[in-house]
Amino acid sequence: MSKLIIKQELPPPSAQERLVDILQVILPIILLIIAIAAAVSLYVAPDTDSLGQGQASLPAAARTNSLPNAYLAQERELNALALAFDDAVETQAESHAKNAVLVQKAEALLSHVNAMDALVGTLTLDAQDKQVLLTRHQYQKDYWESKLVFHRLRMARFTADTPAPVAVEAKETPPAPPVVETQVTEPSPAPASVPEAVTPPAAAQQPASPDKAALPPGVQLPPGMCPLFGPGAAECKAGKH
Repeated sequence: MSKLIIKQELPPPSAQERLVDILQVILPIILLIIAIAAAVSLYVAPDTDSLGQGQASLPAAARTNSLPNAYLAQERELNALALAFDDAVETQAESHAKNAVLVQKAEALLSHVNAMDALVGTLTLDAQDKQVLLTRHQYQKDYWESKLVFHRLRMARFTADTPAPVAVEAKETPPAPPVVETQVTEPSPAPASVPEAVTPPAAAQQPASPDKAALPPGVQLPPGMCPLFGPGAAECKAGKH
């Protein structure tokens, strides 16, 4: 069975549809170009914020390069110090010594800006131009003072994180017992010992009986006297003779 195919021409696209198709192709390319330009500008554009400089803030005398040479020389020296500071930030490894160097550089920059303040008073410029220069100097001093405070804090952080040196532990000696002062009492002299009486034997304690008593050996009574005790005493008793 044969099929009947009918060809029908589509209506031409409208202008809006053609514009949408074109934008779908061109818009991504435009966004890519803008992103590349923004990235390049971040790396190529000079960092004027760190120095507090900008053509919009400069007085008319500075825009026409009519500032005295003494001030311009001071300004070039300030720029050189700022570049040295930035170079130290980018090239040196983060450490206590690095932040100590940056603190010294920030102090030098602050002293230099103060000297430039004093120099502005001697310039033959309008009061408005001098005020503009002093305002820019104040911005620079605030900037470098914040850098000074920041790197001092970093120094303190490194000092706090550094462990204290470990000392060799010596063997601890036990503490000596406390000396207690005691009052020494001299011993009282012992009482003189009383010699004990020698107890005579029982036989010696008993008095000698008259019968047993005798004159000591070698002792003789005179003639005519009777012994009171001992042998012969009985015969001499009264009544016996």
